[in-house]
Amino acid sequence: MSKYNWDEKHIITFPEEKVALSTKDLHVYYGKNESIKGVDMQFEKIKSQP
Repeated sequence: MSKYNWDEKHIITFPEEKVALSTKDLHVYYGKNESIKGVDMQFEKIKSQP
């Protein structure tokens, strides 16, 4: 298994019309522990198949 490089970033952005859901500065807590810290994400719309 390869080691993850935390300095390497992979940023993919979608045109607004292709975004189904997006988050800005998302923080998630599990009890008192912050498990997700300030994440911006975009989720692409699912492409339907005939």
